[in-house]
Amino acid sequence: MMKILIMLIFCLGSISLGFSQNGKVEAINKNESVLSDGFVFLPEIEVKKSIIQSITKRFEKSKSVKIYVNKQNDYKVELINAKDEKQVVYLDEKGNWIYPKYENL
Repeated sequence: MMKILIMLIFCLGSISLGFSQNGKVEAINKNESVLSDGFVFLPEIEVKKSIIQSITKRFEKSKSVKIYVNKQNDYKVELINAKDEKQVVYLDEKGNWIYPKYENL
């Protein structure tokens, strides 16, 4: 009888743990992904021709994966090169290359 009572207590305890979790679910907006560096994802349809021409001229064998833009109209482009390595390059709105400043070097 004691074993049944202990087993019943464990069963009820484990069932109540499942109900004690918070039932709130937050919606995630997947249309706009804001990164911590201020760049927002930009569909390829909205990318200027000067940006695409600069990328294809300098990185012929690479393919662009994602393109982001910030409030100053600077572009961040994620590329995959011929060796399947990820590269990140930056351009201004005219297609000129921006070289990031590295701190703590």
